[in-house]
Amino acid sequence: MEALRIDSARRRIGVLALVWIGFVACAVAVGSQMPGATGVDSRISDWFADNRTTALNKVTAVFSDLASTFVVIGIALGVIAVGVVLHRRGGIAVLVIAMVGEVTMFLTITLLVDRTRPKVPHLDGAPPTSSFPSGHVFATMVLWNAIAVVAVRQDWPAVLRRSVRVIAIALPAAVGLSRIYRGMHHPTDVVAALVLGAVWSLAVVVVVLPGEPSSATADPRRHQLRRSQPGPLRPVDHRS
Repeated sequence: MEALRIDSARRRIGVLALVWIGFVACAVAVGSQMPGATGVDSRISDWFADNRTTALNKVTAVFSDLASTFVVIGIALGVIAVGVVLHRRGGIAVLVIAMVGEVTMFLTITLLVDRTRPKVPHLDGAPPTSSFPSGHVFATMVLWNAIAVVAVRQDWPAVLRRSVRVIAIALPAAVGLSRIYRGMHHPTDVVAALVLGAVWSLAVVVVVLPGEPSSATADPRRHQLRRSQPGPLRPVDHRS
């Protein structure tokens, strides 16, 4: 049984490696065709730069900071640590593999694609990496979609599961708009990051999740406790 499990894990890793290579190749092929801004990119970036306000500068700074490297890593490690402490490890493999794949994919693409940043005033310091794709958006998309999987697999309270789903949709969009507004990325950088984040997250879920037990399966005592709890009392039907 153990040998079969190891063999299955190796096959899944091999499939993910091929998917990873395919996504990188596609991203590099697209990004290499855009060494600078497209016409649409320039018009959108110029519009945002011309309509900056003090209030929006502060708001977009917050969203950018929420997607910074240290914040993303801290949130991921926090979710993993809580799951380990509470003996709820469902979805953790998805989170770890998704984030490792995202980081290595981003670094590889930016190494192979040399795209300049928008020609508007930058509100943040520009890192030495290529503008394509947006690392902030890519990381946010993968992180929160992976956490949404963890929330379901670990059977978090319904309000937390719903909240994470909303964040997984709304935060990447907000971060993307913030990065465009602050002159750090072209709109096409953000779109590419959203697409990459979505398809990579989906690929990890499809490949990894079937081989990972949920928290209820992994902890039979917790599952048995739920089954042993009495259900709601049914009213007596006096007509029978």
